[in-house]
Amino acid sequence: MTEGGAKDNAVLRRLCRGIAFLGLVGLLFLALGITLDVILRAVFDHPLEGLEDINGMVISVVVVAFFPTLLIEQSNVSFDLLGRFLGPGATLWLDAFGHAVTFFFIAVIAWQFVDYAAELGGQQTLILQWPSAPGWWVTAGLAVFCAVV
Repeated sequence: MTEGGAKDNAVLRRLCRGIAFLGLVGLLFLALGITLDVILRAVFDHPLEGLEDINGMVISVVVVAFFPTLLIEQSNVSFDLLGRFLGPGATLWLDAFGHAVTFFFIAVIAWQFVDYAAELGGQQTLILQWPSAPGWWVTAGLAVFCAVV
C-alpha cells in the first residue's frame, strides 16, 4: 500500500470510529431515556411522552452507526477452516468472495433504506408529530457509506 493510501485508510478508520462513537452516545441517551421513563412510571405514574417516537427514529441510526467500523476493521465473523485446508491461494479467493457477498448484502440494505425513507414522504410520528423521514434518511446515508467502506 502506498503512503497516501495508508493515510487515506487511517482517515477513513478515524471517520468510521467517530461515527461509531456518535452511535454509542445515541445508544447511551436511549438507555438513559428508557431508564428515566421507567422511574417516572414507577414513582410518579407519569411516563415520558413521545419516548416511543424518539426511540423509533433513533434506534435504526444507532445500530447502523456501528457497521462502518465493523467493516473497516474487518471484525465480522469469518470461517477460516476451509481456507486453511485449501491453502493460501484459495483463502484469497474465499476472502474476495466473502467481501463481495458482504458488499452485495450491505448495498441491498442501503437500497431498501433509501427506498423506505423515500416512501415515508411527509409522514409524522404518532405522538410528537415529528417528520419520520429524516431519521431514516440518516440511516440510509450511513448504510450507503457502509457499502463504500
